[in-house]
Amino acid sequence: MRTVHLQSDDSRKRAQVVFRNMLNHKLSLMWINFHGEEILTGVIAGRAERDEQSYIGHAFRLYSAGTLVHEHIVEKPLDTVHVLACTGTQEAGLSMHWDTDECPLRTVRLRSNDSQKKAQVVFKNMLDRELSLVWINSDGEEIPVGVLAGRAERDEQSYVGHAFRLYSADTLVHEHVVEKPLDTVHVLACTERQEAGPSMHLYPEVEQLVHDQSAPCLPADQSSKWSCVKFVSKEEFKSRTPEFFGFANREEAQDRRIGDMKDDRYASHVPEVPRLTTGPGYLKMNFTKKLWDFVFEFYQKKKNTSFMKRHEEIGGGYTNNHIHHFDRINLDDFPEILNVISSKCSRCWNGGFVQS
Repeated sequence: MRTVHLQSDDSRKRAQVVFRNMLNHKLSLMWINFHGEEILTGVIAGRAERDEQSYIGHAFRLYSAGTLVHEHIVEKPLDTVHVLACTGTQEAGLSMHWDTDECPLRTVRLRSNDSQKKAQVVFKNMLDRELSLVWINSDGEEIPVGVLAGRAERDEQSYVGHAFRLYSADTLVHEHVVEKPLDTVHVLACTERQEAGPSMHLYPEVEQLVHDQSAPCLPADQSSKWSCVKFVSKEEFKSRTPEFFGFANREEAQDRRIGDMKDDRYASHVPEVPRLTTGPGYLKMNFTKKLWDFVFEFYQKKKNTSFMKRHEEIGGGYTNNHIHHFDRINLDDFPEILNVISSKCSRCWNGGFVQS
């Protein structure tokens, strides 16, 4: 959650801050100036770190594709920030703990790396109840390791990059990825998550941008021109024939079957995706005029430059873009543009709002 009125102090005490990105994807680092405005400082690649010369009392935020994952205020001359899949600050030498009252969500596709760097990990249970420790193998499967009694600790011989979860009964209270040869994990208390709210609420000025979700898909026989939401019943799906649906020939299908219309390969994670609303989980709507103008102006400037490139082939047989090519401008080359778009399109997907 964004801290309201967060801004940097006008301090003269110099500090060196190391931001360590413990996620597998890149993060955008923003400095919060003295007026509470976000200034892009740089991008931290997945599993990388970045040194910043700063001042005590200065404030920062880190975003993952527009989603706030961490806030930090510099507290000491040599400060270290470890960023995991939730916000919080961390003392050097300690594992990141969840700084909200809610217990963490399971990280999808969390698994151990095939590392040969040995490590010793000390798990310290700061709770009064026992915890179950499980190791996540390279296939993402949970392997029971042992039990930590309340207010006790346990030493584990492991490897850098190996992943663990700790449970209280059936409630996940902590996830940890080993990051160094001597690692310490403090497991703190958290409250069990409640069921998600039933709907998404919008600001009134945004409601007018929402499309009619039940509008027909027209023209009826020209799907390349559709902009609609289409639901396909099981009966309709079963009645389809490969002559008109799915991959048309061997060149399109590659190592899949001609006529395939459903992906059964990359689907094992689907049961692990939590349902957080009672709706479909998406909402079709327009950009705000301000955002549309911003994006369109950027596109017009870059569409005839070297930044417009053919999209690389999407492997795995999920599309036919190895035959039907398309071009794109990769916003990873323009983090400042990506941050503007992401911040203006921030979505709260658990009974919250969509902000224009």
